[in-house]
Amino acid sequence: MRHLGTAVAFLLAACGGGSSQVDGGGDGDGDGGPPADSTPPPPMCPDGGSTGVEATIPGEVTVPNPTLRNLTLEWAIEGDSDLDGAVTVRFRVEGTDAWRAGTALQRIPAGSVEGFSWANRHSGSVFDLAPDTSYEVELALSDPDGGCEIRTVVARTRPVPAPMDGAPVISVTPSTIGAALDAAEPGDIIELGAGTYAGWDFYTSGTEGAPIVFRGTPGAVVDGKYLLRACVVNFRTRSADVDALMDVVRRLGRAIDAAERPAGLD
Repeated sequence: MRHLGTAVAFLLAACGGGSSQVDGGGDGDGDGGPPADSTPPPPMCPDGGSTGVEATIPGEVTVPNPTLRNLTLEWAIEGDSDLDGAVTVRFRVEGTDAWRAGTALQRIPAGSVEGFSWANRHSGSVFDLAPDTSYEVELALSDPDGGCEIRTVVARTRPVPAPMDGAPVISVTPSTIGAALDAAEPGDIIELGAGTYAGWDFYTSGTEGAPIVFRGTPGAVVDGKYLLRACVVNFRTRSADVDALMDVVRRLGRAIDAAERPAGLD
């Protein structure tokens, strides 16, 4: 059973958000990340272009769907048939001097599995950032067969969502929550009164400026599974639910590995 007190709420907002200074971490330097290091700049690219199928031709860098604490990075490429291109990462809060080393991007060859396909690219994330903060991210691409570029992008993490000003409060009971869910609109606060709720499916998404909030009151208990078919941010759930999600991720990972593993590699 999950007891929903007044200090616990779900907030649903539209997926995506953020755009291409607050300390959210424990280092006390104002940018929410691990302590700054002396990460040196990448070496300058040598003269010469990209030639041949084994060379890398860099394409567009995108930062899709930033979260409160992370930025996803995708660098589309062509070529690099031997998969030996690499991209190192360093980042800093925009307007500051201290760079931090990030995790190198993973080389992702184009492929497909179980109806899902993806393009040729380097992909990865910068982790443990501060919410609603703009970062410079420097990516250094190198390929021994040809192809080198240093590119900097600026992206912002999502702000912590909060109920919109003047949001209507929809008080519900176990017997009326179904009708309230069907009628919910962006900006609504659905406040669960005392009682035991059997769980629910919910299909409506809020927006960045008008999230839908589920808020408990003393005595409200959810004794069942809730399915929120929307982009959900800032909520607490049982470890068993997280375990179930990780099982799906593991099964998909095994399927991708089986489809992409080179012949003869155990």
